[in-house]
Amino acid sequence: MERCFEADARDHAQVAAMVDAVEVADGPVDVAIHNATISFPRARSTPCRVLARELGPHGVRVNVVAPGLTDTDATAPQPPEMKQAVARATPLRRVGQPRDLGGVVAFLCSEEARWITGQYLALNGGLSSV
Repeated sequence: MERCFEADARDHAQVAAMVDAVEVADGPVDVAIHNATISFPRARSTPCRVLARELGPHGVRVNVVAPGLTDTDATAPQPPEMKQAVARATPLRRVGQPRDLGGVVAFLCSEEARWITGQYLALNGGLSSV
């Protein structure tokens, strides 16, 4: 049975609850959460590829979803001028919406993505291609 567990990495209670749920479902686990901004795309994708190689033999898939500027409560305080500048620089000419990310994450957690691991997906409206 394919399951997807999630937690906001900034909320320790959510992470603890997620780890508890995983342990109840599948037994003891180790969880590594890395939350940092790294300037070089290759450096961002390397931990994902390393974890995919290490965990793959255990049936664990590891992928990174890297959103660009997304219109959320967390970005609400950012100045409108900054958001407009990012939108102008993005090939799709807008900032992301949560629904732009949700479908990709749901897909990666699904059985249809069973052959995908070690991937770094930049979900930023094409900004990284500029």
